[in-house]
This record gives sequence, structure tokens and C-alpha cells, in this order.
Amino acid sequence: MDGPALLFGVLIPAIFAVVVLLVSARRARAEPSIARPFAGALALGVAFLVAKASLDSVPPLPFGPDALGVLGMIFWCVVAAIVLAPLRNAPVIGRFGNAFYVALFSILPYHLIRDSSKPASAFDAGGFATVLIVYALWSSLERLARRRPGPSLPLALWAACAGTAVVLLENRSALQAQLAGSLAAALGAAVVVTFLVRGSHLSTGAIAILAIVVSALLRQATIYDLPTPCWALLAVAFAAPWIGEIKALRRRSPLLAGVAAFLGALIPTAIAAWLVHDLRALPVY
Repeated sequence: MDGPALLFGVLIPAIFAVVVLLVSARRARAEPSIARPFAGALALGVAFLVAKASLDSVPPLPFGPDALGVLGMIFWCVVAAIVLAPLRNAPVIGRFGNAFYVALFSILPYHLIRDSSKPASAFDAGGFATVLIVYALWSSLERLARRRPGPSLPLALWAACAGTAVVLLENRSALQAQLAGSLAAALGAAVVVTFLVRGSHLSTGAIAILAIVVSALLRQATIYDLPTPCWALLAVAFAAPWIGEIKALRRRSPLLAGVAAFLGALIPTAIAAWLVHDLRALPVY
């Protein structure tokens, strides 16, 4: 990894995320009734935006004369997700607004990143299934974030996200791998913060940005040449934090439950990376 990639893809995202999440966690401890989805969205969202702008470019404005490209679309989706994050707590909107937010940003990557080899009017069963999987995983991880304090959840998600970056790198998508790596760096900061501040939770806003960016990057990779089994294994990895909720494990030791969730996320991503590496090593005839 060269200097700019390390600075803008790892160090700056991690430092910014530590500051934002630490301030938010300390305020949330003083005011426990206040949920803070905006802080998590800001921490991970800015990590991605800085990496995209520095390692690639700042995309043109949407609806302008210039084509955005896939990464440009993801960039502006993240900006919109950050801006709209505070509305998730608005009492007027309530939980219906929260459900709409999750549904909107589950559908957008599928709608914006389309397979050009298929007619625009054709029904894409695989894409529709992807939307349902993203919505289900996102919603379930937010429920888990609300009920489980401590570093075990962000640690398991760090393993899944870092593994995704490795899979994308093995798939010869270096820039996409670096962008996923910026989220992994921010999640590493979340691990540190939830360890330092007792009783703190991973922000649901962080899960929102993670779901939007990772699903969009994998959607792009799958349209081109990422094998479907690898996508499926990565989906299993992001569902793995629920392993830590198995009662038999938690009764024995919360630490054991956390380790099990971490390994449950790590192993599928390692298998996916191995599959991609082997496929890319095969000769082309």
C-alpha cells in the first residue's frame, strides 16, 4: 500500500471516526435516551467520501451533463444518507420514516447500478433478491446494534468488511478494495471507542453507511465478474454477528460469544477470497 492510500484510505478515516464516535458515545452515556444515527453515518460516511475524493476523484453533481459513473453514484448516495440521517429520529416521522430510509437506500444501489447487458425493462430476479437480502441484513444488524453494547459487533463487522476488501482486491478491483478498506478503518475506530466507553453501542448510522457502500460495491463487482458464491459467502459473513446471540454461548462467556461472532464473519470471507484467488489464477483459453 502506497503513502496516499495509507493516509487517505486508512489513517484519516480512522482518526476522524474515532473523534466523532468518541464524542457521540460520551454524550450518549450522559443522555442515554437520545439515539445518534447521525454520528455513525457521519463517521463512516466521511471516511468513504474522503477516500473516494482523494484516491479517485470528486464526482460531478448528479443530474448534470457529465456522467457520474458507478462510484460517483455511490458517493452521492452516501452524501444523501448522511444528510437524511437526523430525520430517522424525528418524532413526526417515527418508525415509518426509519423503515422508509432503510428501504430507500436498499433499493437505490440496485436501481442505479444496472447490468447494461440486460434490457432496462427486464425484470432482474437476482437484483430483486439482492435488495431483499440487503434490507433484511441491514434491519437485523440495526436491531442487534441497539441490544448489544461493547466491541463485539463492530469487531465482527470489521472482519466482514476487511474481508470484503480482500475479496475485491483478489478480484482485481483495487480502487473498490481501498474504498471498502476505508470503512474497515472506521469500523476499527468503532471497536476502540466501544471498548473505551463502557456500555456504548455501535451507531445505527454506521450500519447504514456500511450497508449502502458494501452492497453497491458488491453489486458492481457481481455484474461484471465476481462469482455469485463469493457474494453469498460475504452475505453470510455480515449475518455472522448474530452468532454472538446464541444463548448457550452467552451463558458460558460473553467473550466466547464475541470470538464466535468474529470467527463466523472471518471464515466465510477467507473462503470467498480463496475462491476468487483460485479462479483468477486459472489460465484463460
